[in-house]
Amino acid sequence: MKPALVERPEFQDEVKRLSRKYRHIENDLQSFYKELLSAPLVRAFAIPGFERRLWKVRMKSTDQQRGKSGGFRLIFYFDENKPAALYMLTLYPKTEREDISPDELQRLLKEVMSRLLQEGNHTKSSE
Repeated sequence: MKPALVERPEFQDEVKRLSRKYRHIENDLQSFYKELLSAPLVRAFAIPGFERRLWKVRMKSTDQQRGKSGGFRLIFYFDENKPAALYMLTLYPKTEREDISPDELQRLLKEVMSRLLQEGNHTKSSE
């Protein structure tokens, strides 16, 4: 069974902002999601210090014509022990940003863990 794909609202806002400059980002994402959902960790790199739950992957941009190395970086949450969903956390062009700080990664992880806890409580209370 393929995992579900979940985009946090801030991720969608970032895609919308980037679409002003990168007109094909929506199409690039849809193509990329097909690959990612079929094999989530094939091209992803575990971000050190986050127990193989935060992952970084390169995504090509058809607007930039630079391939994956000069395209976008996508950070997502995926727990190999509970592979029910991929949580898209943030997306940025390599040309705008080199890396994300450990503090920001920690904040993103706390946010997704809080959401998972809420979803788990909701599921238990509705059973």
